[in-house]
Amino acid sequence: MDVKRPRFNADISGKKVVKIAAGGMHVLALTADGLIYSWGVNDQGALGRDTRWEGGLKDMDDDSEDSDDDDADSGMNPKEATPAAINSDFFHPGTVLVDIAAADSSSFALTAEGRVYGWGTFRVSTCLSVV
Repeated sequence: MDVKRPRFNADISGKKVVKIAAGGMHVLALTADGLIYSWGVNDQGALGRDTRWEGGLKDMDDDSEDSDDDDADSGMNPKEATPAAINSDFFHPGTVLVDIAAADSSSFALTAEGRVYGWGTFRVSTCLSVV
């Protein structure tokens, strides 16, 4: 979905976000209470949570005054499009998360002890040259 102007995201409002990271097509937000919220495209597990949806696509362009292009692709899986917390059970008990990073289809979290958690797909592109 093309978003042609800044839009307020009510789903993450009030969560006291302290860090944000943008990947190729997904976003992570770290909150003051140490939770990671994710939303966007969940290709190769980049969101770190289950987003399976059997109910069809949600029309994200409900407000006609926001629409700049009626032909825009507005169908989205609402479980991907809505920020939700990654289950803290995936992290070792007592883990304190202090930073986040996102790449194309991967996400990372840094702990206070210097440990790194990662999920998604880590793509490597190779370039061959003939000499």
